[in-house]
Amino acid sequence: MPATNQLAGVRKQVKELQKQAQGEVLTQVNAFDQKLQGLAGAQGRRPGAGNEAPSLGGMRTRLLALLGVFQEADVAPTTQATSAVDELEQQLPPLMQRWGSMKSQDLPALNTQLRNAHLPEIKLEAIEEE
Repeated sequence: MPATNQLAGVRKQVKELQKQAQGEVLTQVNAFDQKLQGLAGAQGRRPGAGNEAPSLGGMRTRLLALLGVFQEADVAPTTQATSAVDELEQQLPPLMQRWGSMKSQDLPALNTQLRNAHLPEIKLEAIEEE
């Protein structure tokens, strides 16, 4: 949840920069936005058939759906629900590594270009872990 919230805050700033940037800086802002969009994926809708690429938004939606399944029944989880949790646990670390890499490498590089173009830098909002 904190990662998806932080990513959404970065995307909001990128959308504003797309209105201001020009030339090569705009190209770099757009490329960064494409990476963000790929990592964010779709959220807020029902999980798909499972053929979508793993994303933080999709992961969030699937976890919330599983939570609903677990809360609806006063019985032991089904083997399908248990295996879905295991699958999601395997998909999460690579997604978090991608987000960490974007924050530690891609974002500072883009901020340098923005600074050189006298545009506002993208700031990571501090989101507390819940």
